[in-house]
Amino acid sequence: MRAAILEAVHSGRLEDLREAIELNEIPPAIGNGRADDPIAALRKASGDGSGQDVLEAIGRILESEWIAAPLGRDIENNRVYVWPRFAETGIAGLTIDEKLALSRALPYGALAPMLARGVYDGWRIGIAADGTWHFLRR
Repeated sequence: MRAAILEAVHSGRLEDLREAIELNEIPPAIGNGRADDPIAALRKASGDGSGQDVLEAIGRILESEWIAAPLGRDIENNRVYVWPRFAETGIAGLTIDEKLALSRALPYGALAPMLARGVYDGWRIGIAADGTWHFLRR
């Protein structure tokens, strides 16, 4: 699933994310919930109205470090891989190397305000161990 999402990111066309979304039986939760049209929801959530900034953010975070979290409902397959890992581990007390890694996953200028708030509030993606794309949210 990660590869399918990155393929859309590298194409530069938000609409290409539809192919990755359709690999799921149920579309991933976009933003605060399920959307009838996930691509339209991403455009609406974007700062530029086209969704290009969201597509770029997806690419940055999927190239960052991840963490496997026990978030799934299936007791035998409950691992959900979350990008970036800071969405689950938090950002308090980061080392210089961790701050650098986090800065690579964020848009320019987003790191300092986030560190000042002490909370990771950027985009995060969750993909289950079985390849199901569960969410893309802030």
